[in-house]
Amino acid sequence: MAYDGIMMHQVKNLLIETIKGGRINKIYQISKYELLFQVRANKKNYQLLISSHPMYARVQLTSLSYPTPESPNPLTMLYRKLLEGGYIKDIEQIDLDRIFKITFSCHNELGDYIEYILYVEVMGKHSNIILVGQNDKIIDCIKHISPSMNSERFLQPGALYQLPPMIKKLDPFRSEFVEDNQLTKIYQGMSPILSKEILYRIDQDESFKEIMKEIENSQNLYIY
Repeated sequence: MAYDGIMMHQVKNLLIETIKGGRINKIYQISKYELLFQVRANKKNYQLLISSHPMYARVQLTSLSYPTPESPNPLTMLYRKLLEGGYIKDIEQIDLDRIFKITFSCHNELGDYIEYILYVEVMGKHSNIILVGQNDKIIDCIKHISPSMNSERFLQPGALYQLPPMIKKLDPFRSEFVEDNQLTKIYQGMSPILSKEILYRIDQDESFKEIMKEIENSQNLYIY
């Protein structure tokens, strides 16, 4: 199953139901690309896995046990200092693009209320996890992108965070069917494999509107 924007939309809804409002108890960096947040919400403990892996980037709840480093690295120490003890205020998705926006409500060392935003960009080899503070300034990110690497959008501490360039497309949950053999060009959040499945089902006389309604209401994944 492709982790496309529609898949992320469904994951977002699940996370809102389970961990929105939850308290961050512990944070680990369990690999070069992955962070693990231990969250207490609704009288239950959850593990939120956030990955920027070039092939398997994703955000999900997990019940698996992961080995954790004995000593935290500087990035982990920074995340712990700012976010541990804080709460997940909101979980959003930028349109139907593969970008999570998680807002944390916290208090600094002086006891002042402060919000931080974690952007998770699920974009293949360009995937990243970016912590942003006040005035959209990047605090740190799991992958630093210097101006020499990308002069238009560099990601490193102190830089201003800006969203990646986006191509304007239709929202498939709110739009009528536009006939095309590649729905990925027309609609937000749609992977090639999902496009093929929808076109196949339309050929079987199912309506685009009903297919999208089924997807939006579904809480299951199907693998054939």
